Amino acid sequence: MKAHGAVVWFTGLSGSGKTTIAMCLLGMLKKLGKTVLILDGDQVRAEKKLRSFARDDICANNRDIIRRALQLSGSYSFVLVSVITPFRILRKEARRILGARYIEAFVDTPIFVCIERDTKGLYKRALKGEITHVIGIDPSVAYEKPVHPDLVLHTEKYTADELAEQCIRHLEGKKYL
Repeated sequence: MKAHGAVVWFTGLSGSGKTTIAMCLLGMLKKLGKTVLILDGDQVRAEKKLRSFARDDICANNRDIIRRALQLSGSYSFVLVSVITPFRILRKEARRILGARYIEAFVDTPIFVCIERDTKGLYKRALKGEITHVIGIDPSVAYEKPVHPDLVLHTEKYTADELAEQCIRHLEGKKYL
């Protein structure tokens, strides 16, 4: 029997490649006839204009995304969540709430690579002391690497398409496809 309403939760530092991989996976799943939605952390955060990057606001934002993913997973074959989710406690909460639907995909990219990419300019500004609470730079919001993710995706070794293929193979192995 196939499972329905899977949520692939891409976690990793800013600039790690979460959204890029999710976009590739979205295309592959749609070609397989699946209904797919991406929940991007930046988009959700933009809706909550008053939220900062302090720990409490990060937690509130992530909890909003968990609730949305739960609601949407009943309407889509796959919900692809692309959000840093820096704290293990939040990923544990997502797994508890989403249950068997939850698939944790750790986009394991070293911080120096993320700093080189710095697509949003956050790291540059944080390292200059212009902004605080940048995950992975500011100790008050350190990124806590997953202990037992379902998938580990290495962006230094593989392209986004190859990593999306790894996701497809995992989903096939777990009978989601």
